[in-house]
Amino acid sequence: MNSHNSYQHDKNAEIAYLEKLIVTFGTNSGLQNEEAIRNIHTRFRELEKKRSNVLRTVTQSEDGYYQLCLKVHDFLYHGIIGNAGQFRKINDPDGGDVYFGGINPWTMKNKFIGTKPELISLELYEAFSILFDDRYNPTEKSIRFYSEFVAIHPFYDANGRIGRYIVDTYLQSHRYYVDWQSINKKHGKFLRKLNYCHSVRAKYKQCLNQSDLEPIFDSKKAIYWKGIREKYIGYLLNFWNQFVEFIPLE
Repeated sequence: MNSHNSYQHDKNAEIAYLEKLIVTFGTNSGLQNEEAIRNIHTRFRELEKKRSNVLRTVTQSEDGYYQLCLKVHDFLYHGIIGNAGQFRKINDPDGGDVYFGGINPWTMKNKFIGTKPELISLELYEAFSILFDDRYNPTEKSIRFYSEFVAIHPFYDANGRIGRYIVDTYLQSHRYYVDWQSINKKHGKFLRKLNYCHSVRAKYKQCLNQSDLEPIFDSKKAIYWKGIREKYIGYLLNFWNQFVEFIPLE
């Protein structure tokens, strides 16, 4: 598939998915789907231009960034889908579950499932707490957070986009810059490393959830998978470090 056809496929998939969300959650805009997509992209560019104002106003705390991700989603989707600025909910269709990462060619099932809706807030606060964990430097905090945020998948759409916006906002508050353009040139490699982290995270979470049933056996498994998870996060961090630069004061 050439780059033009690939772009067209992604664009068509984006339009089809937005149409599904509009049918499910409603809209008051009356926009055509392609126009709605353009509006979302335009709004995201506007957000990027307003970053200096966001940096001045966002509270540097777990709750500050928690509220920011809701505000960003609302800004992007207000008037386009009816659940703008809201996380997935258990009373949504299909229990609010969402799948991502494409189809596993071996199992023919979706690769990943986002966090259950009833646990989204809890896991998001845990993810945002990473940004304030003194064990890590800002660069490591940012990619650990991003990996968690995407795995949680709190919204039906724009999780990667919102995660990147928060990462950029956080890093710029510490005078760091992410070269996303260069990352995008190696998107496949970045995605594979991210997906490995998602896979071992799922194994680790599964062991934690089962530890009440078989505490000794599953606790040992959880420790094992935690170690594997740290290894793959290390691989992701090594890749990430190539594209994050410190911005010195002039």
